[in-house]
Amino acid sequence: MAELWVLVADASQAILYARKGHKILEQVGETLEPDATPIDKEMAKPGRMREAAPVSGHVYGHKTDLKEHEKRMFARDIAQMLKQCCHQFDQLIVIAAPLILGELRKNLDAHVQDKVEREIDKDMTKIRPEQVADFLFTMPAG
Repeated sequence: MAELWVLVADASQAILYARKGHKILEQVGETLEPDATPIDKEMAKPGRMREAAPVSGHVYGHKTDLKEHEKRMFARDIAQMLKQCCHQFDQLIVIAAPLILGELRKNLDAHVQDKVEREIDKDMTKIRPEQVADFLFTMPAG
């Protein structure tokens, strides 16, 4: 039987499961997006930038959204992790919050993309593995 992995991700957490048996998912990995440092949080205020010297910050024209940047970087990290371990699975199901799913699509290596069986734009990081398995592998009777 081909090794099937399931990635469940949102903007701050990525959990990897391997399918073991008919409807059983076993966690094989997890990564969390690191919190921003206090300086990063200060810079996250729109239109603010800190000077290296002890001078007060000033307003600049281009607004940056640090949280959006962090989400993109986290998606890139997830894609890199999948690339490094893609020899361990034959198929991959990606379940991710819409923004992260979009960023993952942009960053997945071609070898990983070839193994993606299905993509689901849904945040399922807060539910138990059994519920994820039920969602994926239970077919309605009919």
